[in-house]
Amino acid sequence: MDIWLPENIRAAIDGKPFEVDNVGMSDSSVYMFDDMVLKIQNHSRETENEYAVLHCLAQTIPTPRILLYEIANGKVYCLMSRLEGRMACDEIYLNDPELLLEVIAGAFKLLWSVDIEDCPCIQTLDVKLEMARYNVENGLVDTENAEPDTFGENGFKSPHHLLEWLEKNRPDEDDPVFSHGDMCLPNIFADGS
Repeated sequence: MDIWLPENIRAAIDGKPFEVDNVGMSDSSVYMFDDMVLKIQNHSRETENEYAVLHCLAQTIPTPRILLYEIANGKVYCLMSRLEGRMACDEIYLNDPELLLEVIAGAFKLLWSVDIEDCPCIQTLDVKLEMARYNVENGLVDTENAEPDTFGENGFKSPHHLLEWLEKNRPDEDDPVFSHGDMCLPNIFADGS
């Protein structure tokens, strides 16, 4: 691997074959080994939350086990175990809608069963809007990486306008549950049964 890595992570993966993950749409770089995954991303409050939540969830539901975690040069290097099973976007599921629906429903039920009492990362609407405001005010919103029509002729004029709309139209909060910030088919793994 021809990139800079912390020494302990380089030692753990040195010489092992890997594939670069092309499924994810985040700005992370993900390298997939037979039994491990290396995720490299910019260090932020969100990456610290990911780390804390993975540790918390490891006690209750199947999640990758963190093997090594380093912050260096403004980046987070997280080496974790690779989950068993296939992504829910695998052909085995896409070709069997009933099985896919069972897998998705099971994933949501599992997440919603997590007791959030001791969760180290409570992401209430207030917290999320505060983070959004920080991103908007500091020019950290990438409008090119938004859903089509979020901005432009049929959408919001700017991230500022979207934030104002979200703050004015916030729903009432009740009955909080554990949720996944990116609950999509590539982030759901199952064994095909």
